[in-house]
Formats: sequence, C-alpha cells, structure tokens
Amino acid sequence: MPTNPFKEFMRLIPASAGLLHTIISVAALHKAQRQHTLPDIDSSITPQQKFLTVSAPIPEFYDALLYKQQALYHLRKEFLDPNVCNHDGAIASMLVFIWLELMDSGRDSWKYHLTALRGIVQAALVPTANSDAGFTSTYWSGCEYFEMIFANYEILGSTFVKPSQPYQPLFTTMSTMDILKLCESQTWVGCPAELLHLISLVNTIPESDEHCITLKSYVASQLRSFSPHRWSIANSNISHMMPRFHFACVYKEAIAIYVSQVTARWTAEQFSAVYVKTLLDSTIQHLCSINPGDPFFKALVWPAFVIGAEARNEDQRKAILEVTGHLWTAWRAGNVRNAVHVLKEIWARGDRENWSTPWIEYLYEWGEDWMFV
Repeated sequence: MPTNPFKEFMRLIPASAGLLHTIISVAALHKAQRQHTLPDIDSSITPQQKFLTVSAPIPEFYDALLYKQQALYHLRKEFLDPNVCNHDGAIASMLVFIWLELMDSGRDSWKYHLTALRGIVQAALVPTANSDAGFTSTYWSGCEYFEMIFANYEILGSTFVKPSQPYQPLFTTMSTMDILKLCESQTWVGCPAELLHLISLVNTIPESDEHCITLKSYVASQLRSFSPHRWSIANSNISHMMPRFHFACVYKEAIAIYVSQVTARWTAEQFSAVYVKTLLDSTIQHLCSINPGDPFFKALVWPAFVIGAEARNEDQRKAILEVTGHLWTAWRAGNVRNAVHVLKEIWARGDRENWSTPWIEYLYEWGEDWMFV
C-alpha cells in the first residue's frame, strides 16, 4: 500500500501545537459522528442539529469544537512568530483543517482555509528569485505531500464553485501532470491522473470565450481516448484489476457529465463533440460493482454525486442512495450526508422544472461552495 500522507504528518506534531490540536479535533468529530448520529443516510437531521436538540451536550462534539479553536489560536501564533522559520506543521494543519471541514459538512469553510493557505505560501513562504529566504522544509517528503493534497482540494473543490479557481502548484516546479500522477498513487482520492487533469482544465474554461475552442476540443479528445481497461491493468496487483476498471469507468463518465454541465451553453456542435453520453444505467452498474470494502470505495463521493445528479428515474436514484449510504456507513462524514440532501434538492427541482436548466446552475444559484470528496 502507498504511504498515507496524513499519517506522515504525525511526525510534525512535536514542532507544531496547531497540528496536534487539529488532529485531535478531527478524531473527536469522527468519534462523535460514529457514536451519536443515525446510520440512516435518508435522515433529514444533521449531526449538528441532533447535537443542538439533545437534552445533554455530547462530549465529543464539544471536544471537537474546543480543539478546533485551540488549533486556530496556535496557527495564528505560529505564523505571526518571527522566530518560527519552518512552517511545515502549520501548513499540514491547514490541510487537515480542510479535512475537518469535509467531515463536518463540506460546505464553505474549506474554501477559506484553502484560500488562506494559497495566500500565505505565495506571499511569505516561497523563496523569491533574488532571495533564499522563505519556505523551509525539514519534512522527509519535502513539499510533495503538501502539493498533492493541495492539488486534490483545489481541483475537485473548484468543480461546484463559481467562478472556479484555476489550479497552480504551490511549492514545486513539477508539471501539473507529474503532480497528479503522484496524487493518483499516494492519496485517498485515487482519480486517474489524466482525468483529474481534464477536470482542472475544464475548471479554467470561461463562459462564452471563443478563444477556448482549442482547449475544449483537447478535453473532448482526451476524454474519448482515455481507456479504463488500459488504466486498470497498469497496476501490478491483479486482484485490483476489476475494481480499478469499474472505478475508471465511473470517473470517466462522471467527468463527461461534468463537462456537459459546465459547457451546456456551447453550440450543439461543440456540445456533442465533448460529451457523448453512455447509458447511465451502465455507469451506475459500474458504481455499484465497487465493493464498500475496496480501497477505492471512499474515493467515490465526487463521481457518485455527479452521476447521481443525472439520475432521472427511481431505480437510478435508489441505486445512488444505496452507494452513498455505504459511503456514510464507512466513515460518517458530513459532506456525504449533505451530498445526499443536495442531490434530493436537485432531483426535486429538476423534476418540477422538467430539467430545463443544467443542474450545475442550481448549485451556482444556491451559492454554497460544496466540496464532495
């Protein structure tokens, strides 16, 4: 198994009280979600609402909030202290903070941490051309882990946010594709690098910009040429071949759907060139074929949401709810529960309006910055 970058962050704790408190907050929230929330994904009561309505406070939720505040205090103190020259732990803490926000809801707050991280690194930590001062890393993997995790958050977090933030590496001169290849093998998302790169390109396409025709054509060509079978056999572990095949089919179709939503205002000719939709039932079958115990399963939140938003009949929606139910059972993250609530709102409005508007426009209109990862 590849090294888990979040576990590797543990070695930074002795030099960063902020990171320690962030990790404790994540652990407390995780325990609270498992012990004090209903297993039924269809419940309309969120963990936070349940916390507010019970007769006695839930200690784990209280601990999560307490240590979150302590983490923020220590982070502020670390960045303002001129005697601290190594900010690895603080940067790791900010990345884990985004994970904490995903576990809590996946809405809005993650974006603040990501924006702050980008600003801090670009303004203060990256050496300038004329100076050796700036970011100093003693972390054995250097900036690679930071870069990979940032890339995942930045690219997938931009998919339902308008305007999207174009991805740019923070710490390295590596190409985007090289970074995403590392992401593919060493992070929990696991999306094929070629497909994650296409998402990053689609996120940069401005509306009604005729100069982007070349980019649009490139995305269409690369999407059509990506082979789930070829990707599935590239792994040396033969037992992973079929799960990888299903996984790649799911992501390929989800990205095709996402492209079709973002580019819905193109002419019919451009639209058809980018997105030739396969039978949705077949895609959902690939999604349902991935066992909840498979290491890839937890990486299905984003594609399950995108594919689910396309579901038009009850059988398709039931299958999507079954998958998201397994995701909720696996790790009880708030963003999974909220993904289901948003899907139901999309279905209700789409059915009511006869799907006259691309569903991604609903997300833009509602104005909540969701990250379903």
